[in-house]
Amino acid sequence: MTKLEDKWSGDTLSFGWTALPISLLHHQRKLGLSPVGMNILLHLLSQWWQKENLPYPSQTSIAEKVGISTRTVQREILQMKKGGLLKITRTSVHDEKFLGRNLYDLSPLVTKLQKLSSELLIDQEIKKKRSKSE
Repeated sequence: MTKLEDKWSGDTLSFGWTALPISLLHHQRKLGLSPVGMNILLHLLSQWWQKENLPYPSQTSIAEKVGISTRTVQREILQMKKGGLLKITRTSVHDEKFLGRNLYDLSPLVTKLQKLSSELLIDQEIKKKRSKSE
C-alpha cells in the first residue's frame, strides 16, 4: 500500500489523483480566482496529466460536477482568460478527438504562479534576516 492509499483508501484513489502546488492555494486571491473559479480550475488541472497534452473537459461536465450552470463555468473561464491565467483554443465539432471542445493552455498560470512564488520566497528570506538581526 502506498502512503496515498494509507491516507485516502484504494477505492477513493481508483478515480485518480491530481498533483497541485500549494502555492496555487496560497495565491488564489492574488491570481484573481473566485472560489467557484478555483473549483473550475481544479477540474481543469485534474485533466492536465502531461505538460504537452492540454486539458479539454466539456464545460457541461464541469458544471454538472460542481453543481453550477454551464453559463457560470463559461463566465469564470472567461475571467481566467482575461486575468491572463489561461489561453483557450477552440476546436471544430468535426474534430474526431476534441469534438468541438476548448483546449485550455494553463502555461500562463504556471508563469504567474512561478513569479508570485519567487516573490514570496524573497519576502520570507528578508523577514528571516530581519528577525535574526533583531
